[in-house]
Amino acid sequence: MGRKWIAWLCCVLAVLMVVPALVGCGSKEETEVKTIVIGDLTDLTGPAQNAMTPISWSLVDYCNYINTEGLLPGVNLVVVQYDTKYDTSRFGLGYDSVKAQGADVIWTGFPGVAESLNTRAGIDGIPIICASSTVALVDNPGAVFCLAALMR
Repeated sequence: MGRKWIAWLCCVLAVLMVVPALVGCGSKEETEVKTIVIGDLTDLTGPAQNAMTPISWSLVDYCNYINTEGLLPGVNLVVVQYDTKYDTSRFGLGYDSVKAQGADVIWTGFPGVAESLNTRAGIDGIPIICASSTVALVDNPGAVFCLAALMR
């Protein structure tokens, strides 16, 4: 009786391990496509345009690649851009613009954008992904996620 119980338990455990793997194995029909809007607060015409323009183009190209290759099934990525001209007075305007266009997340290369919009983004529930970091962002991250490490 003991060996039958162990064999039965092994079968049940094997089934329990396989069932979660089958969740992704369904029909190829997509019922609903979720659109994720990425707001890009960038500099296309200001003093940082030489660095930021290729980064913005790369973001758009990468999102288009993900969409066309179907790398995220059921998800469509859309990028909406706002040219801040690397002018701090335009950061808030850019935030309002991409938010009005439905931004689910904001991308920026400028830590100043993240620092100035951290509180508003936290209130609105819109995460900001920043390519670089500062002490202020590390000490009070709020809604900001920094990609670069800060050396202290």
